[in-house]
Amino acid sequence: MANSSARNLFEVGKRHLKADNIDKALRSFEKAFREDKTDTDIMSYYGMCKAVRGGRVGLGIELCIRAIKGNHRESSYYLNLGKVYEAAGNIKGAVNVFRKGLSFDAKNPELIKALTGLGYRNRPVISVIERSNPINRFFGKLMRKKPDTDSSTST
Repeated sequence: MANSSARNLFEVGKRHLKADNIDKALRSFEKAFREDKTDTDIMSYYGMCKAVRGGRVGLGIELCIRAIKGNHRESSYYLNLGKVYEAAGNIKGAVNVFRKGLSFDAKNPELIKALTGLGYRNRPVISVIERSNPINRFFGKLMRKKPDTDSSTST
């Protein structure tokens, strides 16, 4: 568990990241990491920022993987590692990591956005015919449709 000062710096860093100010986020995460090198949240976010903004891809991968080993079910850690792979030009690795994160949190909007941003699409339902074939399109839409949970009819 991070000390309160490191945790506060971490929260400030996340706010900067949400505001798309990665430079300030990196500074906050760096200070937090200096205070607590064992907190997996801090480790993951600092590693991602250090790789994406600071160009230290090796360090970023190392810290993100250590964070995942500390808590392998945290989907945001996979998002951060995927961003590091993406910054390194390893798109296939990024896609694999994002998909692994979705296995723990299938509705994580950031992971979904990251995957679609890379142009990732599921395979066509019927792989022997073109994706654009009307049959594939129909079944694809049918498979994506959510089941109607409020279909109780009273007669």
